[in-house]
Amino acid sequence: MSNPDTPPPPRVLIVDDDFTARLLEREALEQSGFTVVEASDGAEALAAVDRQPPDLMLLDVGMPGLDGFEVCRRLRRRWAASDLPVIMVTGMDDLASINLA
Repeated sequence: MSNPDTPPPPRVLIVDDDFTARLLEREALEQSGFTVVEASDGAEALAAVDRQPPDLMLLDVGMPGLDGFEVCRRLRRRWAASDLPVIMVTGMDDLASINLA
């Protein structure tokens, strides 16, 4: 039974087109007490934020369709998500992508 005075755990939205990456991130976050929601692409991520904004987003940079950079740009234009903390996740090793993130 949960205590009504205890706030719910923070919600994290994991956005990655790689199923294994999402699975590993989910496992680590849930073991640390976070509630996790997943999206496999940028369009799903934007829809998930519209339904219920998370407390934090882990956003893959390299995805087909809307890449992480474009998802982040669109989020920042939306009033409700303009202050959503976003952690860009990438396996890229080029400095330009890292700096852009």
